[in-house]
Amino acid sequence: MHISVAQKEINGDYQVSIWGARLLGTVGAVADAAVTNTRAFEAEGRAGLVRPSLRGFDFDSQARKASQEALAKSDWLGITTTSFGKDSTLASHLERLNRAKTHQVLFNDYAYYLSDDLKEVRVALIVTLAKREVVAGQIGEERMDLKYLIYHQEFTCVIPLAAPASRYWENGELWAADQGRRARSAIEFGVDCVGRMFGMSLAQTRESLAAIQSAGGKVEISGRPGQIINLAKEGTLRFDGVGTWVYQVRDGL
Repeated sequence: MHISVAQKEINGDYQVSIWGARLLGTVGAVADAAVTNTRAFEAEGRAGLVRPSLRGFDFDSQARKASQEALAKSDWLGITTTSFGKDSTLASHLERLNRAKTHQVLFNDYAYYLSDDLKEVRVALIVTLAKREVVAGQIGEERMDLKYLIYHQEFTCVIPLAAPASRYWENGELWAADQGRRARSAIEFGVDCVGRMFGMSLAQTRESLAAIQSAGGKVEISGRPGQIINLAKEGTLRFDGVGTWVYQVRDGL
């Protein structure tokens, strides 16, 4: 298993603009790029309100611990060694596949963000199990294409402020207060949360997923629609039926 955390500090999340291209084609795509770049710049600036309070926070060790705990309950995967890195690009993963001494490699890619209004902390984990061998008719980089993967799931935990303000800078102050106490607690919870969702997904069968999906209603969490598979006083877990899991903490911090 290879665990990677590409970022050095918390980032800002933002919405990629797509409507220009849909409505105006190439001209609209240029406008989309400009809008997206502006949003990314603004999101990073807003995240900067919280970053100083997180100095010394060790996200990497928590990510390693969460992944190892999830795998400890799934020994059927046969993974006995782990490695860690700061590069989660396609090129890096392909190089690791080429050097692997096993027939397949499990990649755990972590990230953590603040929403653009700073009302939420979001921790994400993308888990991918890929084959080392290149099969006939396949080019090497296609091993990481979704259709060739053995396993691919995405997990996100959303932790909101319990009483957010209407202005983003006030929310930044809330997360940063007391040396980032709320932000640190939210990130720690989020890392543990995505690790537990990963472990839960490994325990599912096609039949069990179908059963829990048919029992739940529709829900949207942070703009992502899906099916409720667990609704409790602590929060809501949704699954889109394909490979995306999102848990929303109810009361916040």
